Amino acid sequence: MPPIQVKVVGLSKSFAGHRALIDVDLRIRRGTVHCLIGENGAGKSTLGRILAGVHRPDSGKIEISGKSVAFRSPADALASGITGMAQEVALVPRMTVADNVLLGLNRGRVGFLSRSEQRSEVVILLKDYGFDLNPDSLVGDLSIADQQKVEILKALARGSDLIVMDEPTASLGDRDAGVLMEIVRALRDRGTTIVYISHHLEEIVAIADWVTVLRDGRVVYDGSTLSKIQLVTHMLGRTLESSFPAKKLPAADAPIVIEVESLSSETSFRGISLNVRAGEIVGLAGLVGSGRSEFARAIAGVDRPSSGVIIVGGVTRKFGSPSAAMRAGVHLIPEDRKSQGLILARPVRENITYAVVRQLSRLGIISQLREKALSTEAAERTDVRATSIEDPVWALSGGNQQKVMFARGTLARPSVLIIDEPTKGVDIGAKFAIHRLVAELAASGIAIILISSEHEEVMGLAHRIFVLREGMVVEEFQGPDFPAEQLTLAVLAEAPTQTER
Repeated sequence: MPPIQVKVVGLSKSFAGHRALIDVDLRIRRGTVHCLIGENGAGKSTLGRILAGVHRPDSGKIEISGKSVAFRSPADALASGITGMAQEVALVPRMTVADNVLLGLNRGRVGFLSRSEQRSEVVILLKDYGFDLNPDSLVGDLSIADQQKVEILKALARGSDLIVMDEPTASLGDRDAGVLMEIVRALRDRGTTIVYISHHLEEIVAIADWVTVLRDGRVVYDGSTLSKIQLVTHMLGRTLESSFPAKKLPAADAPIVIEVESLSSETSFRGISLNVRAGEIVGLAGLVGSGRSEFARAIAGVDRPSSGVIIVGGVTRKFGSPSAAMRAGVHLIPEDRKSQGLILARPVRENITYAVVRQLSRLGIISQLREKALSTEAAERTDVRATSIEDPVWALSGGNQQKVMFARGTLARPSVLIIDEPTKGVDIGAKFAIHRLVAELAASGIAIILISSEHEEVMGLAHRIFVLREGMVVEEFQGPDFPAEQLTLAVLAEAPTQTER
């Protein structure tokens, strides 16, 4: 066994009376990938931030290579060789890769490196670790995946031999996530220790040398990696009979609720045709950038298509806005709840009722009593867990924020519900709850278009699947069961030309 690099004993931490960590013991061995997992609120990110010096524990102790330490800041942690990578990259967009990597490092004969020396040092790092980056590129012009490489290089340039990565693949597509995981493996093989925090159990099973599972602030498992089912059982404290609810097939004579004919956008997608029946879930699979989200936005009135026809309830429609689409019964749950779906500073109540605010008002005055009653009912129906519906939405976990979006969608009583990345950034318990909710909405007769980067999620929920590549439908799969290998190959293969199709 590799030697112990970090030893945590009896660590506890509370925020405003809430106990985030309770008597946590941990051993992190040098040169390993040590994964921290658990539901939202389990304490895994808090533990990672304490290791990185962002938070200070209320009690307990941390030892680095046998020496007791007390971090007061990330700078203290860095002095002990530990760097934290948060979910959101902390880079300067208008500075180059080289400038970002060495930002804040004062070295050289007069305390600073010249620009040529900076560039040379970063070039050596890039070659040493095999990162395909131009040191002169502006960070703001890079993809999220490449920006994360810059974050890793920052840590390595500072001599860090332990990197805490908090949800590093949350904003990445499958391909970029795979590249990042290869980088993690390479760092481990060179002796760097990685504390890896993730919701994605597939990543944990594939990459972990050691796993610590937290539940309600306590360590409930600490050992070698397990199967997905075993990990879920530890995380939730109960067994799960199935990852997805049983599929209820729509009636054979169910009416077509929405039909799209040759819908195109000037930049994102072209010639897409599909239909969805009442009670049916049609899945859209494809890589990030394949045109799935842009297609959904065009149907929901967020963007205007350049050509094609949208028919809802037998009536040809041209939506000039999302509100026009909602009046016709088409509602979108967008992929980014924080920037596209929620007003984080406003209460749960208001975020749920935004879609029906006109129905709640008379002469421009909203009925507070009716708004509260409707939002409470919708929150209970979708199992939104908040101390009060007057709580600001930012105070809720990711899973509960997502459920607020579903609560709003159900309150709007749509005939067509478009759901883009329904479980992005939520914990495993919330994921299962959302899966059940999607199945229940379909069973109630709503036509659902489901977009997800997780192929397992699309296959587990959808009745039919369309695969998009470079803005075109290249394959259609009929359910309810799907050939996983063929679906994956269809998603990853090179897009055919128009003549080939």
